[in-house]
Amino acid sequence: VAQLALRQTHNAHIRVASLPPEILSTIFTYLCGIDPPKKLCATDYQSTATFGWLSVTYVSRRWRQVAHTHSHLWAHIDFAFGSDWAATFGVRARTIPLLIK
Repeated sequence: VAQLALRQTHNAHIRVASLPPEILSTIFTYLCGIDPPKKLCATDYQSTATFGWLSVTYVSRRWRQVAHTHSHLWAHIDFAFGSDWAATFGVRARTIPLLIK
């Protein structure tokens, strides 16, 4: 717990951490357009994928919160990743019209 608090304090002092949520959302929207999640290969035994723009949700708690609350990011649903994936995107898109692939 102490390590988590120390890391959060450190992250709060990094310049990019001080960007307003509106700016982060705009950056995430551009990233969504240029780096979508991709299913690279699928075999009977293995499936390989890249998370693309979803990687921003792993950077920090704040970035994850901003991404999760920005409905437009979640409106592009690709069923190639499975129905659970699509359902999660649908829920996070809220009332935004969906683009289903």
